[in-house]
Parts: sequence; structure tokens; C-alpha cells
Amino acid sequence: MLAKYFKFNLLGKVIPLMVAFFSIPFILNKLGNEAFGILAIFWALVGYSSMMDLGVSKTMIKFVSTLNELNKLSRAVFYVWTGALVQLIIGFIISLVIFILSDSLMNALASDKVSQEDLNIMLFMLIMSIPLLQVTGSFRGFIEGLERFKLLNIIRTPLASAMYFLPAFILIFSDNMVVIIGSIILIKILELIIFVIVCVIIDKNFLSIKVKRSLFREIIGYGYWIMISNILNTLFMVVDKVIIATVVGIASVTVFVIPMEVTSRLLIASGVLTASIFPFISRKFNQPSEVGKGTGELVFDLMFFYGVFFVFVFVSGETFLKAWVGEGASDEMYMVFKVLSVGLFFNALAFIPLSVHQGLNKPNIPALGNLAELPIYLSSLYYALDLYGVIGAAVVWSLRVILDSIYLYFMMWRLYQIPVFYFRNGNLQTVIFYLLFLVTGLVLSKHLFSGIEVLIADGILILILMKKYHSKRSSLYQSII
Repeated sequence: MLAKYFKFNLLGKVIPLMVAFFSIPFILNKLGNEAFGILAIFWALVGYSSMMDLGVSKTMIKFVSTLNELNKLSRAVFYVWTGALVQLIIGFIISLVIFILSDSLMNALASDKVSQEDLNIMLFMLIMSIPLLQVTGSFRGFIEGLERFKLLNIIRTPLASAMYFLPAFILIFSDNMVVIIGSIILIKILELIIFVIVCVIIDKNFLSIKVKRSLFREIIGYGYWIMISNILNTLFMVVDKVIIATVVGIASVTVFVIPMEVTSRLLIASGVLTASIFPFISRKFNQPSEVGKGTGELVFDLMFFYGVFFVFVFVSGETFLKAWVGEGASDEMYMVFKVLSVGLFFNALAFIPLSVHQGLNKPNIPALGNLAELPIYLSSLYYALDLYGVIGAAVVWSLRVILDSIYLYFMMWRLYQIPVFYFRNGNLQTVIFYLLFLVTGLVLSKHLFSGIEVLIADGILILILMKKYHSKRSSLYQSII
């Protein structure tokens, strides 16, 4: 089942990304840089406001999975409606903050391409819609907690794709920004309506609003640690770029950002995998040995996938950067790419213990680790940039995620006696064999071909190896869950 969940969730992420890949250049060309910048900010405000929901969305997944395991699913309706009320209140607070800051936002978004009147209408629509958009997470969490991933992605994939496709379609006929922003907001409201209808179909008790005051503390107590982790991890992804621009200049940001964009995008595989297994971890909250069995197997799969990328960067990364970036691919950028790939390997593996801690009722463990890391990371970043430039920043970032991964795995072993690995069927030997074979193949490719031919040969080899590895390992999935 895990393999199916992974495929559904992966398609649910990849398809909208592909739509965005083809839509964004067209939208940018039609709107121009200034108007597109405004659209990008509204995309972010609509899409990322949910990160401020006190972690209620993930809390719903956790509680629904647990109740389902205990054959108490009839109580889930109380958790979902109570969570929805919490999110509605948070949404009103966020809307109030945006309203208070509206003058500053108007000044920041001022553009010759969009009139002040249109900006006012767009901000008004956003302020009025955010409370409703917040509520979506509770109902989506109910479906995800039941592990109905196929149904979830049948709903979510076309709607997420429409967030990019619909503005492009509208621009064929009109460049009215109010219509474009309104269409994005309507898509999110439609998503909420569909999720509520699906919840009612699954459980008729959702027809009546059932809120329990006694659940507020339980939901917020678990969820706010999730929110702290979300906010800090977002901050870690943004603050380094700002500090680099401040200390060594805006031109150096590109040297860091391009390799970081490649590495951070690859984390989608870890995110999808852990999203697929999180309900299982929550169901087995009182059976940590079963959790360890499943997650220990998955560690090897992540080691292989990100090991492939790690090997590729060190053998053919320079060729890749030159083909993708062109003359802007400097030796310094390649060095940053190699350093970040080391960090990426450990960062990807950290998604497993992160989900274990959150699924086994210890969401404070990752959050406390992030809080401890923040001041050390910021001070080290300034120091490394001053002495070693952008390469120093890459080293500090990689060291932070390596130490974070070690901390999370250590606490997983200490609290639940879950080992890092679950050795069986020669899984470690399999990973090492395939990666050594890949090293040999990539080195030969580099000597036999040149330029873009190297990348084509490398891509074919990597696809063949991944197919072979998946065939060898897929038989194990049925025994994990």
C-alpha cells in the first residue's frame, strides 16, 4: 500500500509543478515583471497562510489516524469541527493583521501596471477569504488521516494545477489582475467546498457542526509545536539568502540560490514519502517497534535516491550546471553545489525521524531542536560568510542539517528504542552495490562523451538503476504496512 500512496502523492505534487513550469513563462510574458511580482505575492499569501494555522492540519491527520486505529472514528467529527473553528479564529487574526498592514502593503505593491483601486479590491478579497481558506486543512486532514490518498489527490491535483493554468487561460482574453486574483481565491474556496462534501459522504455526522470545548487544548497543545517547526524551517530557507545579500552582496546570492533551488526541490521525494507514511506512524502510536520496522526500511530507500543525486553532483555536477546555467556557472557555484548536496543527503534522511516524533506524540522534539539551532546558525553564518564567502555559507547550512538529522535520530532511539536502520534481505549491501555501480557508470560516461551527451547518458543510466532498484525492493513494501 505504501508504494501506491507514494505514487498518488508524488503525482499530486509533480503534475501541478509541470503545469506551473509551462504556465509561468507565458504569465510572465503577458503580465511583465511588476504585475507578475504582485501575482507571485498573492500566490504566496493564499498558499502559505495555512502554515500559520497552529499545525492544526497535521494535527487532524494525527488524531484521525489514531481514532481510526482505536475503532473510535465516530469521534473524529468533533476533532475536525473543533479544529476548523480553531483555524477560522486564526484566519480572522491573520486577516486582521493584513488589514492593519494594508497601507504598508499597498505602498510595497504600488505599480504603474496595477491601479490603486484594483490593489484595494484584491487586498479586500484576500482579507475576506483567508478565514475560509484556513478551515480547509481540517477537512483535508480527515481524508488524509483515513489514508484515502487516491481520493485526496484526485481532488487536489486538478485544483492545484488550476492555480497556474487558470491565470494563464484568463490572460488570453484579459490582463485584469482583479479577475486573476479572484480566480485563484475561488479555486481555494472550491477546494474547501469539495473537501466538506467528501467528508459528509464518508461520515453523515459532518452534516451538523459538532464542536467540543474540551478538545481545544488538546488540538492547540499538539499543533503549536508543529507550527513552530514549520515557521523555523521556512525561516532557515529564507534568512540565509538575506544575510548573504547583506554581508557579501546581492550578486553572490545567485551563486548560492541556484544550487540551493536544485537541492531543495529534490526534497519533494522525502516530503511525499513521509506524508504517505505519517498516518501509519500515528496509527501505531503505541507500537514503536512496528514503526521502527517500517521507517527503518524506508531509510534505505531515501539513502539510495539521494545517494544517486550525491554521486551525480560529485561526478557530473559541473557539466550539469554549465548546461543549465551557461556562462554563469562558476567554479564557486559548483563547489557550493557539492557542499549543499552533502547537506541534502542528511536533510532528506531527517524527514523520517521528524515524522516519527510528530506521529508518536512528541512534536516538541523537532521544534526544540530548531529553536536551539537558530541562534547558532545565524551567528555561524555571519562568521563563515565574512571569512570564506558563499562557500562558507554552504558549509554552515550543511553542518546545521547534518547535526539536526543526528539529533532527531538520536532522540528517536533514546525515546522509543527505534534503531536508525532495519537490516534485512541485504538492503544495505543493495544500496552500496547500486551506488558503486553508478559511480563507475558516470565516470565512464564522462570519459566517453562530452557536453550534453554526458547528461543524456547519465540520465539513462540513473533511470535504469532506479528501475532495477525499485524492482528489487518493491516486494518488501507489502510487509512494511
